[in-house]
Amino acid sequence: MQTHTTHDTLEDYSGTTYAAKLLGLSVGTIQTLVEKNELQAWKTQGGHRRISMPSIREYQRKHNMLMSPTEHREGRLKVLLVEDDAVTRDMLRDFCNRCETPVDCTAMSSGLEALIDMASIQPDVLIADLNMPGVDGFELLRTLRHTPQFNRMTCLESIRKLC
Repeated sequence: MQTHTTHDTLEDYSGTTYAAKLLGLSVGTIQTLVEKNELQAWKTQGGHRRISMPSIREYQRKHNMLMSPTEHREGRLKVLLVEDDAVTRDMLRDFCNRCETPVDCTAMSSGLEALIDMASIQPDVLIADLNMPGVDGFELLRTLRHTPQFNRMTCLESIRKLC
């Protein structure tokens, strides 16, 4: 695993879950690819794996895979769904997939997981459970509100009083 340099931006990296979605592989397979140095990655001080987006794109090219959703799904609404209950998460993801509006739904099971990949995903819509263990929906929104990159999000302005 590599260490990152200070000039790298958050958009240059993804977490394991989002890398798995982009490549259509399991999280375990992504971890194995990192261990085999087929994907370049490093760990944060908190122990979270960050995977280089350029290495993901290179892996896609090398294996003739579709490019990431942002590269081949222009015009689709990007939804990030954060829900700790698997049944509810699956129900909401299925609803998004049945919408008449073209939707690319990324589902995650924790607020922390969402924070790790938020910059890479850059969702148009965030659906978050407010009551989750660890980083709950309120903490997720507070953190996004204090991150300059996400200040433009209209929904954050409307919930400012909740946080």
